[in-house]
Amino acid sequence: MKRYLSIALLIAMLVGITSCGDVNQNENDTESNDTTPDVSDTVKVEYEKPDVNYNGDTVVIAAYNFHSGSGIGRYDPLTVEEDGDLINDALAERNRKVEEELNIKLEILEMSWGDRSSIDKVYQMVMAGEQLDFAMQMECGINKMMTTEGMLVDLTTIPTLDLTHSWWNQNANAEYTLFDKQYAAVGDICFFNIGAPLVTYYNKQIVEDLQLADMYELVESGKWTIDKMIELANAASYDLNGDSVMDPDNDRYGLAGEVDTLPYMLISAGSKIAKNSNGDVSIVLNNERTVDICDKVASLLLDSNVTLHAQKLQDRYSDVYRHFTNKLMDNSLLFYSNQLLMALELRNMEADFGILPFPKYDEEQEDYISFANTWWSDHLVVPNCGQDLERVGYVLDSMGYYSQQYVIPSFIDQTVIGKSVRDDESANIVRMILDNQVFDLGFVFNWSGIKDSISGIAGGGDNFSSMYASRESGVLTELSKTIENMSK
Repeated sequence: MKRYLSIALLIAMLVGITSCGDVNQNENDTESNDTTPDVSDTVKVEYEKPDVNYNGDTVVIAAYNFHSGSGIGRYDPLTVEEDGDLINDALAERNRKVEEELNIKLEILEMSWGDRSSIDKVYQMVMAGEQLDFAMQMECGINKMMTTEGMLVDLTTIPTLDLTHSWWNQNANAEYTLFDKQYAAVGDICFFNIGAPLVTYYNKQIVEDLQLADMYELVESGKWTIDKMIELANAASYDLNGDSVMDPDNDRYGLAGEVDTLPYMLISAGSKIAKNSNGDVSIVLNNERTVDICDKVASLLLDSNVTLHAQKLQDRYSDVYRHFTNKLMDNSLLFYSNQLLMALELRNMEADFGILPFPKYDEEQEDYISFANTWWSDHLVVPNCGQDLERVGYVLDSMGYYSQQYVIPSFIDQTVIGKSVRDDESANIVRMILDNQVFDLGFVFNWSGIKDSISGIAGGGDNFSSMYASRESGVLTELSKTIENMSK
């Protein structure tokens, strides 16, 4: 857990939780009475304040500011104003530290909530002549930029940027390296990505009332699988009002999800659309494992006696996801598939809830795998705007480091330990989820609509085999064009 060493240390100070896997802990120092971790050792090893002074230069960053007033959308990533909120104040502290150390002024070129549907927003900015030092672009919008010659700077050519640091996601580095070039990265600087991973919320009261299982023991023992989720969801579903008809308003359900739950669960179950080895990209989707996952998960999602299906109910409720949240809160929903950021909405829940990873395919799968909603997973890109790349590199590593020191711990404390989740086990699971996040070029490029077609299976469309047979030729053709563009 190298990437979250300093997170674990700070959390240990805040809540007295001993982080597992802290390989740098001095096991022999059992005599000392001083139990306060020394975070300064991490500073000396990984980050040193650069000996530069940019005389108050303005650094322009394109970043999302949703102004939504709730959840993660209420936060301005470049705020410098404290308001007493833990996450907001951590962002302000990070930004001040970066500005003071480099003597710069951070300026946000906002992408608002309305721009959320404009997936190539940064592309449009650059084409319009906007001057940007770097940008935080949602994952689903980076494909056009990555394949437009001269649009983005190869991050590996920035002399002052070290992507091997623990505040950069190494899985993302590998996935986005093609032909020894890397045009996108993910790290602790990517604020909205922190809340983007998909998780399974569960209602502890239902588990206790029905004596279903020790959920954390299932995760720890490796038995939290798709089959187990299906079993428990069926066991929890019940016609509470006794009218012999399952009613989304009045009865208890085992799961709430959406069509995209299927492709996200596919990744978490160890399957992928594409495999990349520095530009050697192959489609690895068409196999028996994928067929089995799609059959099982689609059947679960489409079972109206067990599952609340967002797309099937969206005409019934003005905010179907709010309805799901309310069902979880009033003890009439066992599992809720959503993003980690949803924990911010569950702070007032009277019944206890816990957080689990998405289930594994089977007990033989080695790890629980985390995948993020592409609409919330912001990625770092550096548009080719003639900016001072040496300065950009210093800013990025400084922001990455102070995000690791301030923002990540505050997010975990606010969403998981301090306000929402009421147990150490969920906190440890959230740290595991953040640490095990993976990426898939197949989601980024969505060749011939393959990701959308997988989602369509959970909407009642063709089964996987029929869907893929109709899509394969187009997928391979578009993949070939992508590789041709990227190899130039």
